[in-house]
Amino acid sequence: MRAAGAVPAPRGEGVPARLLALVALALAMALLAYRALHDLELRGLPAGQASWALVDFAEQVYGPERSFLEGTNPYRGYPVPNSLAGYAPHTLLVHLPFGLAGYETAAVAYATTVVLLTIAIAWLALRWGGGRATLATTAGLGALLLVSRPGQMNAMNGNVTAQIVVGAYAALHWARRRPALAAAGLALALIKPTMGLPLAMLMLFGRGDRRAVVLGALGAGVLSAVVVAIILPAAGGVGGLVESLGHGVEAFRRAKETNPVSGWMRIDAPAVLGKVAGRALPVPVEIIVGAGILGAGVLGVRRFLAAGGSADAPVVTALVCLTILVFAYQQAYNALLLVQPAVALARDRRALGRRGGRLAVLGLLLFPFVNYASSYTVLERLGTSGWRYAALTSASGVALVVAWAIVLAAAVRPVRAGKP
Repeated sequence: MRAAGAVPAPRGEGVPARLLALVALALAMALLAYRALHDLELRGLPAGQASWALVDFAEQVYGPERSFLEGTNPYRGYPVPNSLAGYAPHTLLVHLPFGLAGYETAAVAYATTVVLLTIAIAWLALRWGGGRATLATTAGLGALLLVSRPGQMNAMNGNVTAQIVVGAYAALHWARRRPALAAAGLALALIKPTMGLPLAMLMLFGRGDRRAVVLGALGAGVLSAVVVAIILPAAGGVGGLVESLGHGVEAFRRAKETNPVSGWMRIDAPAVLGKVAGRALPVPVEIIVGAGILGAGVLGVRRFLAAGGSADAPVVTALVCLTILVFAYQQAYNALLLVQPAVALARDRRALGRRGGRLAVLGLLLFPFVNYASSYTVLERLGTSGWRYAALTSASGVALVVAWAIVLAAAVRPVRAGKP
């Protein structure tokens, strides 16, 4: 007899399934912790010094926060010149608690936060993507994400991505139901303009989510204005702040890992074209390519909705997320944004009309999650160069560009079963 008030386990999910999923999640977390500690011990260095473990946390979160709290200009380069160049000022308010503690304590807290946010991404993707967000499915998907290429990069490097993905999902899901919550999600996503700005454009001009976008942009703008007002004296006024931003952007463009030719992690269309051309695209050409992709994404969403489709349809979600990832600079860890579209396409057999097309897109979306051939460790051991290096490091980007083209074609053609 079941105890009064007890919630029965969903059909097909018993205690063994839950235990297995939880054990898998625990093993994934233990593996990440071991790799981070092993890296530090191997180098004989304290946390945060010349180590790739949590390097992005040190450079893009902790260092800038310490600079902000110490009254200096966080955009001047603390500890590296390009550490904060790609982030909106209100990131310093969102991540402020991490700057209040010593480095080791803050690093552990941030790594724990990233892991929890990754599990939250799994839960949101299942719940909002049409899946069953149970304990077993959430823990199981969370474990898979943590050992995937994007999930591992986020957890190991301390990237500012998981929180952006959660914000983007909230903005898309609640835009028409609860605009205020959607606005908060969009403001969070706008911390990283390369993801937040195209999201806002696709929501505003594609889906027509005006209220959520206006409120989100206003919230992010006010918070960033507060931060700018605080750091402006230390930056030397508006001119000094603009100059420091310019230096940061230039240092960012010169960095090996961000260059479209030498970099091994980029997944965007301009990087793919740069690999093919053997050099970075000229800035005007890159702008034209990005604008064309973003414009096509907007038109695809509008065409789908005009034909009677739903804004929550897997096709729309997939097109929005893929457009964000291929239109301009993105690294492999940002592919976490594809979790919900992948779940939605896996659940909805009618999403792209033909079964083969849906399965093809699903495979292309999952490719960056399993593509370890483009990792720095593998590339270093293989010693690849020339066309082999270009092929290996552009494979994920090519997969996403092809997936984007297929989904775009499905969105713009007449819809017979457009509703989810």
